Amino acid sequence: MREYPDLNLEGLLLSNDACCDIIYKETYFRKHALQCHPMRQALFDVLCEVKEKTALQIRTGNDDQPEDPQLMRLDNMLVAEGVAGPDKGAPLSGDASGGDQADYRQKLGQIRLVYNQELQKYEEACSEFTQHVMSLLKDQSRVRPISQKEIERMVSIIQKKFSGIQVQLKQSTCEAVMILRSRFLDARRKRRNFSKQATEVLNEYFYSHLSNPYPSEEAKEELARQCNITVSQVGDFCGFHLFLMGLIFFPMQSVRKLRSNFNLT
Repeated sequence: MREYPDLNLEGLLLSNDACCDIIYKETYFRKHALQCHPMRQALFDVLCEVKEKTALQIRTGNDDQPEDPQLMRLDNMLVAEGVAGPDKGAPLSGDASGGDQADYRQKLGQIRLVYNQELQKYEEACSEFTQHVMSLLKDQSRVRPISQKEIERMVSIIQKKFSGIQVQLKQSTCEAVMILRSRFLDARRKRRNFSKQATEVLNEYFYSHLSNPYPSEEAKEELARQCNITVSQVGDFCGFHLFLMGLIFFPMQSVRKLRSNFNLT
């Protein structure tokens, strides 16, 4: 057994601080010498007194906070989409129809796979870091006073720090699901509302009237009758295409007027 000369209280403090700056083997011997030193308990008692005096100056209060409402909303959406929750392994319910259903489910399955892989990495990293900090605190509690409640509070702080990463992951996943849903539902809506013949009639009218492509009420009624759709759908079709082309073919004043008509300002 390696022997160390007797140290006074100041020497013990310096020895404890030096443990972070020396190699592991040397640290082990110094920690052992510190724990076996006859003045270790005296050092511990002094640190307890210091802690009791300074504890009054530290903010004390209930650190328990309600769950982040943003995180709750994201969780609810992911569960509803089958990406998370108890049904995350169940077959996906497609919102697309026909041949697009398989494609929709495949892409949603890819999102779910990536999400669960990244969530597992997050949970493993959080658990590993938390265990490391807990081990350090329990080890240091042999020298300085650290209560179990303080360790739990530190764990709570760590988890709150990591929750920011969790929010970003879930938010990006929700955005990916919404983009996917919007893309396929829009495609289905277009097929449901406009047949091929109706699209051809509307495109022919639009591009043959580029000088004044937005139809009058009488023209919209006639186009709706020809295409077997509603007058509102005719207006939406022409208005949307007019807005897209307005930035290229029309003066900025006309574009601003168009934005105002469609409440796009």
